[in-house]
Amino acid sequence: MTGYLLSTKAIYEFVQGEECEAQDFWSWAQGLSRNDELYVSEISLGELWSAVDQLSGPLRRHWDHCLEKVIPGRFGARLLPFRRDDALQWGLIRQQSDPLLPAEEEMIIGQAISRNLTFVGPTTPAHVQFNCTTLDPYNGTPWPGADFG
Repeated sequence: MTGYLLSTKAIYEFVQGEECEAQDFWSWAQGLSRNDELYVSEISLGELWSAVDQLSGPLRRHWDHCLEKVIPGRFGARLLPFRRDDALQWGLIRQQSDPLLPAEEEMIIGQAISRNLTFVGPTTPAHVQFNCTTLDPYNGTPWPGADFG
């Protein structure tokens, strides 16, 4: 499998659209076709649901709609469940990572490694330690095939 696994923060940016903090990421993501290999972890949806449960009013309705309709509609079969191979990689990361990250973050890194996907999100020491290929929208990483001149 090849492609890009969006971090939870990158999914948030994706949903924010033109209002997002990382404009190069937004421009890059908008340039991808539906056939490009852009993936989302179900773990990230769980993280977002947890945050959305604390919201109310129009913002809550917006995020409910995004999590129930927009993200599943956009990603479909590219919405990744957590498999045994992912768990094995996560176990290695959990055992050896220094410093420890939140379990959800390590699980998503494990998914990226086990499925040979480039992680799109903030780079952590674990990405470097476990040789996880990363595109970081927050550190000025040049985006593949992008010219935002």
